[in-house]
Amino acid sequence: MKKILLFIPLFVSMSFGVLSQTINPDDWPNMVGYWTFDNASAIEEANVGNDLELFGAQLAVPGPIESDGATRIGLDSYYKCTHNIDANGGGTAVNEYSLLIDFKLPEIGQYYCFYQTNIDNTNDGEVFINPAGHVGISATYYSYCILDPGEWYRLVISVDLGNHFRYYIDGNLVLDGISQNIDGRYSLDPFFYWFRDDNNEDNEFDIAATAIFDSPLNASEIATLGGYGHVFPEMPIAGTDPYLQSPTPNSIYISWHADETSETYVEYGTSTAFGEQVNATYQDISGKTWHTAKLEGLTPNTAYFYKCTSGEDSSEISSFTTLNVPEAPNEHVRFLLLGDSRTDVYRTSIISQTAEQQLIATYGEDWKNDIDFVMHVGDVAQSDAIQNYTNEFFTPYANLSKQVPFMISVGNHEYNGGALNYFDYMKYEELTGAPYDFPSEFNEKFYKFKIGNCLFISFNSNWQMSNIEQLNWLENTLNEAEEDPTIDFIFPFAHHPGRSEIWPDGNTAYVQNDVFSLMKNYSKIAMYSYGHSHGYERGVLELDDSNVNYTHDMHLLLTGGAGSALDRWGMYDNQQDYPEIHMTLDYYVYSIVDVDIDNQSWQVKTYSLGNSDLPLENVLIDEWHYNMNDPKPDTPIAVAIENQGTYSEKLVASTFSGVDALMTSQFQITETPGDYTVPILDVTRDWHNLYGDSGAPDYTPTDLNMGIDLQSCAVEGVLSNTASYSWRVRYRDFNLKWSDWSEESTIYPLSNTGIATPEFSVNISPNPATTTIGVRYQLKKEQYTSIRLYDATNRLMRVYFQKEKQQQGTHTYNLGCSNLEQGIYFCVFDFSGKKVSKPIIIK
Repeated sequence: MKKILLFIPLFVSMSFGVLSQTINPDDWPNMVGYWTFDNASAIEEANVGNDLELFGAQLAVPGPIESDGATRIGLDSYYKCTHNIDANGGGTAVNEYSLLIDFKLPEIGQYYCFYQTNIDNTNDGEVFINPAGHVGISATYYSYCILDPGEWYRLVISVDLGNHFRYYIDGNLVLDGISQNIDGRYSLDPFFYWFRDDNNEDNEFDIAATAIFDSPLNASEIATLGGYGHVFPEMPIAGTDPYLQSPTPNSIYISWHADETSETYVEYGTSTAFGEQVNATYQDISGKTWHTAKLEGLTPNTAYFYKCTSGEDSSEISSFTTLNVPEAPNEHVRFLLLGDSRTDVYRTSIISQTAEQQLIATYGEDWKNDIDFVMHVGDVAQSDAIQNYTNEFFTPYANLSKQVPFMISVGNHEYNGGALNYFDYMKYEELTGAPYDFPSEFNEKFYKFKIGNCLFISFNSNWQMSNIEQLNWLENTLNEAEEDPTIDFIFPFAHHPGRSEIWPDGNTAYVQNDVFSLMKNYSKIAMYSYGHSHGYERGVLELDDSNVNYTHDMHLLLTGGAGSALDRWGMYDNQQDYPEIHMTLDYYVYSIVDVDIDNQSWQVKTYSLGNSDLPLENVLIDEWHYNMNDPKPDTPIAVAIENQGTYSEKLVASTFSGVDALMTSQFQITETPGDYTVPILDVTRDWHNLYGDSGAPDYTPTDLNMGIDLQSCAVEGVLSNTASYSWRVRYRDFNLKWSDWSEESTIYPLSNTGIATPEFSVNISPNPATTTIGVRYQLKKEQYTSIRLYDATNRLMRVYFQKEKQQQGTHTYNLGCSNLEQGIYFCVFDFSGKKVSKPIIIK
């Protein structure tokens, strides 16, 4: 069985000097065309085979060494190549061949095209260097390595349509690409074009040699061809290492690819001597043989070593650790969380390797003893086509998936192909439960599993499954969990968002309206995680606080940045700032979730590799938490109203108090005291709102709530100076727990008081005991009034005067006020004690 070797996150080449490009044609009887571009007066002439036919512009330039020449082929310029190879490979066209190109890039950041097989040039060329410096194309995928401008490389493409499509650079296998169809796009007619593309993605670069062979060269032959001394880390081989899934404390599934079907089994035990063996079953999945063994009767929280064997082919010895039982003391539930890793194998590989290094840094070399599983929120493959799974999913994640089990919420890219291969690969048949046990049509389409004090729910957000059956299943599952005393937290997963800020086209009504409306009624919901949009978003779904069991709101986490092309700011005209989303970043990301069972708490840390404009080296960009037993914040006080001018007020609340920090405030105003069902003002604001960025060159995230004071709220254009209103305020902390609402306070009409606003001055001395507060007032003589001083806790501190027909006066009061910084305020009352003015606050 082929092995996947660890490779470093930065897949750059190491060069050991420029070697000669010269090839002796006598050594290569299968060479049918060879062009070295050494003759500056006849650049197109052939060393072997037919001369090339130029279309467009070329320029003779120096080659890799002094004695070599090269051609600089310009934009929209190309050569026609007549190769004289007869049809082969079982088709009517040329299906077996190899191409060699010696080239040098002037820069990266743009496309370069190597050849075009479509003689009418009506579609893309066949192989490119993309702007990131990778060789390949989406049809075959791109190489894991990055090429540097200014250096010479020798590319060999070995083509055996129906079997393989491989890329070698300087003798290194850099991509075992997806094999293409016989007589399909990559087959050759009697001629093809070097360096031609249909839409000018064929920018100018230097070519020192090209060659064509009438057979697919093997690795040994290509190594003999040599190159320019670059050495790359060994490329991982697709989809051959074991894949773990569907764990319990006493069992686990182990699956793997192997062509051999005889004597297929897994050896396992608590040491490398094994001692146990279980036979595997196998099935044909679209031409690939998938072997699976279920290991049962395992001991919880125990490390097991294992090896998979099919015939004479065996895997390396790997190990995993079984889950613990819920009642075990001092235990945690930990998982790696990510999604949307399809297509870009290179990027996904980097993220997978980086995540493993972070797990090692956090938990040590035996990190797999501390991580229970990996949760992937879908789009593991470009489509349900069989070759996508090995190249895009099993290969880049093999370093993780042979050590800890993977679980997936199926994405639209798998489902749009019917997900037939997907459901063959995944072993979730036992996890859906009644009434949809196998062989129900809904079996596996959605599922649940329990680890420790956590219930994990993977529901299916694809349109094909947006049905009442799944909602009924979800409701029953949530009801059971709500009544289960061994479950503290519910973590739902799916592929689609309710609403995404950076890619609103992916918004999903089924999730936003149906699923969220259901989830709002359950107190144990912790965090809904999803993808579909490619980036990172975090927010909060407010749960139904009328529920008798309500304790906290629910986190929303979009983690769609595991390798697919990012959705970027400015990419779509309909990007939208949604109130429930607090931060959106167009970054590559993954998260680590840690649940402390005994303390009934959990925390999340999100790490990022940034994006192409702002690369980050595995930076911790976000973290948050929940502590079940922490109390909710203290009830705030509706302290005062500051008059900001006609029709403009500012509501001021007391200082936040609680065991956590202030995250959110909500202010409401009503025309009907005590009735806030239809408030005339309802303002909820959060500690920040990251939406957009500054653009080049820094790409700094923009915080739309920068400098916001959550303990006050400006009110403009909604109040009348001749009417009274009531208002209240509440606070939410970072533990997503709301305080109780404050007692409501009254906003009195200014025009009916007949009282001029008192003037005040404050003289704060170094000694708080001698702090003086001075008040000047001017009142209508027919009113009977007092002016009263309160502190920030609404405690009456001083009555300044209480006289009949007082017209004006002054008062100075020496006040020892240790909490003066918390805020004090004045109110004017009539003789009966009725408040007849707005509070006037001093801070």
